[in-house]
Amino acid sequence: MAQTVSNGKRRILGSAKVEVATYGSATFYDLGLGEGVAWQEGFKTEESIPDNGASLGMVILDQFADIDFAVWEPDLTALQLARGAIDNIVVTNGDTVSGYEQVIASGSWLYDVFIPFTGQNANGSKPTMDATHPALAATDGDLTENTDFQIVKVAGMWGIVIRDSAKVTTQVQNVTVKYTFTPAASLRLTTGGADVPGWLQLRLTNVTDGKNMVVGFYKVQNVTGFQLKMNSDSGTAKPNSWALKFHAVCDATRSTKDQLYYLDIQN
Repeated sequence: MAQTVSNGKRRILGSAKVEVATYGSATFYDLGLGEGVAWQEGFKTEESIPDNGASLGMVILDQFADIDFAVWEPDLTALQLARGAIDNIVVTNGDTVSGYEQVIASGSWLYDVFIPFTGQNANGSKPTMDATHPALAATDGDLTENTDFQIVKVAGMWGIVIRDSAKVTTQVQNVTVKYTFTPAASLRLTTGGADVPGWLQLRLTNVTDGKNMVVGFYKVQNVTGFQLKMNSDSGTAKPNSWALKFHAVCDATRSTKDQLYYLDIQN
């Protein structure tokens, strides 16, 4: 016989997207595909016992959390951030790609929603938009920057935001953006000698039945070096994974009971 009533809205299924940001920044970077997303809250406690009376109970001396994640897609720039900027990135530029045309298909974009460029400059600067046809809509023709669209940088990537302007009459049309960029031919990460990993923020986002659950840690630090196990050339479909471990502490600059993490669940 059932002892309680099921509430399927409370069930959380699947893994999570892992994002990091420098402490105090609003710009988060997605660490990409991976496995083993896990976190655990912990307490350091001590029982308070007076000399002349009964125990007053346990006292929380410290509250913290540990977060694990193994990255499948090692973006060295994102990993440098995740490791607290204890590394250096050396970029070797590739050949410049001139007049690159990126087609944003009808149905894949919405007004005021960021669309990243597939081509990015290795040095992080803004791609050079074509002087004649920077954005060409299949129905509405040439669009004007800062009126019909904006070029913005989000989470380290440049892209376009198409606005609901007088010129842009419908979202049901392809939009072709044309720009020039110089990609990276290679990246080199070097490390050793930095002694204090920088503070970060970390966010885990799970989507179940279209509803978000977000766990955000206010103040975290990378606490381990890379751990990389090289898989066999055959016998596994999983790529080699780069293990990361983070330790979250209470942020004393925040108010009491809101210093370690927050948990948002959509109903």
